Amino acid sequence: KPISFRPQGAQPYDDRMLSWQIPGRTVSIWTTGGRVKSVAFTASAEQLATLALYRKGESDLLERDGMWFLNATCEVPEAPLNTEPVDFLGIDLGIVNIATTSDGEILAGRELNRIRTRERGLRAKLQKKNTPSAKRRLKKRRRKEARRAKDINHKIAKHVVAEAERTGRGIALEDLTGIRE
Repeated sequence: KPISFRPQGAQPYDDRMLSWQIPGRTVSIWTTGGRVKSVAFTASAEQLATLALYRKGESDLLERDGMWFLNATCEVPEAPLNTEPVDFLGIDLGIVNIATTSDGEILAGRELNRIRTRERGLRAKLQKKNTPSAKRRLKKRRRKEARRAKDINHKIAKHVVAEAERTGRGIALEDLTGIRE
């Protein structure tokens, strides 16, 4: 019976089947057709340093939108926790305003909602055309909105953590359910 893979599945590789040559930015992969050597990969300088210092365990090879990705597992040690916070920074999570701090800073999702509305209109227009090029463009834009939302949420979270770190405070997520009663 031939081997087949799910379209969105990943192929795990351990250290016996995949070896990293980080200075040369290449990997050697063991395949069913034999070992394939000197397969080039790309990464930023910070990612290469993390890979060299903290790579541990297996790596996953996956295909998405016609491109191949090699995801490596890295165990990075955590920074020491602030066990004696001076005070706490309260964060209220919401839909209209993604986060509101107890200092009164509002981190709005207005940009995100604007982008979602625009993307919805573009999708509708392309689906209505129903031409091969429209389908190609729809496929290209498929995960763009999710990536953008993830990026904005990540930036907001980093901002809140940096503010708490800078002032030596802890972070408390507030549960404001039933506050109006």
